[in-house]
Amino acid sequence: MKKLFRILVLVGIASLAPALSAQDSTEGAGRYDPAVPIEEAFATWQIVDAHAHFGKAGTFDLPVRTLTDSMDSYGIARALVSDVEGLEYDGNGKLIPATKAFTQMQVAKKTVQVVQASKGRLYGLVWIRPHNETVTKEFRDYLKANRKWLVGLKFHPWHSQLAIDDKKLEPYLALAKELKLPVLVHTSVDDNSLVSHVVNAAKSHPDVNFLAGHMNMGGDKAEIIAALHDLPNLYGDTAGFFGEEDLLKAIQTDGAEKLLFGTDAPVGGDDTYAASYRAWDALRSQLTTEQMDNLLHDNALRLFGLPPL
Repeated sequence: MKKLFRILVLVGIASLAPALSAQDSTEGAGRYDPAVPIEEAFATWQIVDAHAHFGKAGTFDLPVRTLTDSMDSYGIARALVSDVEGLEYDGNGKLIPATKAFTQMQVAKKTVQVVQASKGRLYGLVWIRPHNETVTKEFRDYLKANRKWLVGLKFHPWHSQLAIDDKKLEPYLALAKELKLPVLVHTSVDDNSLVSHVVNAAKSHPDVNFLAGHMNMGGDKAEIIAALHDLPNLYGDTAGFFGEEDLLKAIQTDGAEKLLFGTDAPVGGDDTYAASYRAWDALRSQLTTEQMDNLLHDNALRLFGLPPL
């Protein structure tokens, strides 16, 4: 998956320059002034990364320190993190033996520890394991007691070999409704990760907010862009960044209030954030200050109920 991430980032970046249409506008001036070198400007934007990770499982080796050092280097204000040790299946679709797997409670407790140690820089999305587990009273009570640090759920269809609209997810979506926890769902081109499953779940659970991670990684964006427009409880993030033509189209269709900055950091390595430079350098001259604020931090603060920066 790390290799796929890098390929997709490179493909997205390669298309940036020709995709822009000329606009004679100064609305992005001030903190988003295109005249300021992107390497300097990026670090001043108080970015909230809505899609980041830590932990060691399968082929993933993502130390918390790698993430926080990268955040320091690139001026990232906060990140929403999930522990990859919640994987149920590895990258090849093979079930991880119980002797090597972590339980949901272990994952939740480690997430709280990591978040508390960050002193307000990290907030937790609990990686759920619906293929082999369910919502127990202990799990529910723990999330409720630690709601200050656990602000959402993370579900990865490939690593659970289930779709978000599978009946095994119902107890988790009921929990999300009860505790007002947005659900970040990985979306891609494999059968269980298709955008259509997130759309179905959002339609059948109008009181739960869903965040479509990657907005269909490796696939066409038309379906997710249309769904963001039609469903008030569906949002998208920019992890595994796609060409800014798609992002601009989404903004034109849905407004800048439905999209969140995300990266998958540090899956792409120490310099995952640098992969976003050319995209945001291009976008800042195309968008208003309000739109940039929404995309880079305000939408994440609102959706996950985080304190002001």
